[in-house]
Amino acid sequence: MRRFIYLMGLLLLLAVLSVAGQEASELLHHAPIQITNDESFTEENGVVGGSGTQEDPYLISGFIIDASGKNDGILIEGATKVFRIENCHIIGAKRYGIRLVSVEGAVVASCQVEDTLYGLVLKQANKTSIEQNIFLRSNKHAILVDASNSNTIAGNLFVKGGVGLSLIGDLTGTLIYDNIFDHCGLGISILSLTGGNRVYRNDFIKCTASSLSSSIWNNGEQIGNYWSDYVGKDKNEDGVGDAAYPIKFLEQQATVYTCWDYDYHPAMQPFRWEEEGRQHPGASS
Repeated sequence: MRRFIYLMGLLLLLAVLSVAGQEASELLHHAPIQITNDESFTEENGVVGGSGTQEDPYLISGFIIDASGKNDGILIEGATKVFRIENCHIIGAKRYGIRLVSVEGAVVASCQVEDTLYGLVLKQANKTSIEQNIFLRSNKHAILVDASNSNTIAGNLFVKGGVGLSLIGDLTGTLIYDNIFDHCGLGISILSLTGGNRVYRNDFIKCTASSLSSSIWNNGEQIGNYWSDYVGKDKNEDGVGDAAYPIKFLEQQATVYTCWDYDYHPAMQPFRWEEEGRQHPGASS
């Protein structure tokens, strides 16, 4: 029986890798993209559709971008048009995989960014959705959000590297949910003092979080986050830990200064890790 289960698991893994390889082979190679005004949304800059409106955003999709030696894989700055980046694979940018500056209403979905200093940077980028992306081995920050409001970061996978998600500057209204932080140096770091951000249904695997602000670590209905290092009990077996999980402020992931936030409803079992994590490249078992 064990041999049968092993063989079935091996066949499933080979099938997943085969599909992933097929998807990668269907992407078109493209040079790094730089869009610095509305007139730069052109076919030469990777736009494959759309008109730049909220109902019909410009679409940049279907590319593999080797940004080795370049500062940016994709840079979009100072644009007033609405756009969507999806199904792109960005490798080896010297600094930024994707950088969005002074934009509003953008979407980055189903992309993979790997081996960069920063995976994705939002600076003065508001009402942006970052959904279902994979960030592998971002040396400093997989996602850095700087002075950007009302953004949604959901369903992403962060694997190894430095900090998974960093929030700095004056910002509020960030929703962070359904993400997996797998063996990051630090899962989430919140250095903003403005607060008003909500974090829930995330899986922290072999990493924790740090906060210097008053953020809310649940969805308002007694659903918090899963922490693999949580040691509390669940005496009533409702799936929620009896003791709160402290969100401490850490410097250089070592020195503990104080505790500002708590996850009052820590989950006893992961939300997505067992079902989703092992399906993605680089995920630990």
